[in-house]
Amino acid sequence: LVIAVRIPIDVINTVMQERDGMGRTGESYLAGMDLLRRSESALDPTGYSVSASFADPQTSRIETPASREALIGHVDKTILTNYAGQSVLSAYAPLHLWDTTWAFIAEISTDEAFAAVKRLTFVMTGITVIVLIATAGLSYMVSGYMTKPINQIVRIAQKVSEGDLSETLEGMRPTRDEIGMLIRDFQHVMAYFRDMAAVATSISAGDLRQQVTPRSEHDVLGLAFLGMTDYLRTLTAVATAIAGGELHQRIQPKSEHDVLG
Repeated sequence: LVIAVRIPIDVINTVMQERDGMGRTGESYLAGMDLLRRSESALDPTGYSVSASFADPQTSRIETPASREALIGHVDKTILTNYAGQSVLSAYAPLHLWDTTWAFIAEISTDEAFAAVKRLTFVMTGITVIVLIATAGLSYMVSGYMTKPINQIVRIAQKVSEGDLSETLEGMRPTRDEIGMLIRDFQHVMAYFRDMAAVATSISAGDLRQQVTPRSEHDVLGLAFLGMTDYLRTLTAVATAIAGGELHQRIQPKSEHDVLG
């Protein structure tokens, strides 16, 4: 006894082309064991349609790491190149339908996904420039033993303004005067920037396991990174839930400008 079930493509497209929480470049789609489409592209339904895929299977197969991994049962999220040759943040999982398996894939361009990281990097650079200017001003007000540590701080601040956080203040022992306070505070600033850079690097690589602990209630960057990682984890959880067949997921937008939520 053979039972065949036919699911109308319009029904599949209605579910897969839902735009809530997908931003401008986000989309989710299905691929069969033959790597051909089982749903239309929400971004280009004409160029990347089911009918076009089956009409020219040799050039229309979705041969990406996400589709291959999902079809062998793997669930993951990572940065990769999608079927259109674009860099995307991709979440994928297998979708089991009776005795067959499809690949469920949800993707959004890395430019849009990490726009917040780029803005925060710009803010960090601005703060570094302010520190550089302040430090350079102090160098004109000191003399004698004060000149050497100030010059070293200026040199390191210049490197920080170029994005180089490898320099340290090793060999400079903080004293109990104003210069010592400046050295200690600058060491704290360097450590803070390294921590934030490490978190940003992990997020840009698709790793959301980093735990961000704001230094205080006034820690603007720390609080922003904490909110961003929590938000991205929420989007990933929703994508994973959808991949598991839980299609009734909702995301509460963070603001009226929240293109992802």
